[in-house]
Amino acid sequence: MTSKARWAFVGSCVIATTALADPDGVTVHCGDLNLNTAQGMHVLEGRINSAAHQVCHYWGNEYEPLVQLDKDRRCVHDSAASAMAEVQVRLAHAKLGQPLDSLVVRR
Repeated sequence: MTSKARWAFVGSCVIATTALADPDGVTVHCGDLNLNTAQGMHVLEGRINSAAHQVCHYWGNEYEPLVQLDKDRRCVHDSAASAMAEVQVRLAHAKLGQPLDSLVVRR
């Protein structure tokens, strides 16, 4: 298994176990990543996108299929964008000594 695939697998496992506990939010752990590197940020973005898919698809099929697909896409996009904005703020705080160990992706 390649390093990139291994990280994706680890991230998926962390996210999958927490999604069952809180359907409105998924905790994404990132304390194991070096967020000062492009690779670390890439892995974190993958974890956030996986979490956004999980939290947004937890709703079920309340609408017609095409409407549901559009709602899911918007939810995933908005949830991931919000989480990445939080990452940027918290990275700025990390420079002041407040580490970024995890964050919650919400719908």
